Amino acid sequence: MNELIELIERLNFKISSCESITGGLFAQKFTIIAGVSQYFNGGIATYSDEAKINIAKIKKQTIKKYDSVSKECALEMAINSQSMFKTEVAISFYW
Repeated sequence: MNELIELIERLNFKISSCESITGGLFAQKFTIIAGVSQYFNGGIATYSDEAKINIAKIKKQTIKKYDSVSKECALEMAINSQSMFKTEVAISFYW
């Protein structure tokens, strides 16, 4: 995490997350570090398909075609998180 924070700080970027299989663990681990609030704009954890569609704005077609824990779904989650939280970097995870 320290390397990520150093990079984000050096580039003067903001970061966000949209998690599912990790249940928000990235955001939890990231935000326990003092001073990180100046870089972390926020994150969401959406576990069910319904939450992914309604909250993370994942297309139903993405889930149907690739699965809700696919690389394609995680990419869409990251892109949507980046847009929602107005960040240069967004994190998401897949199996």
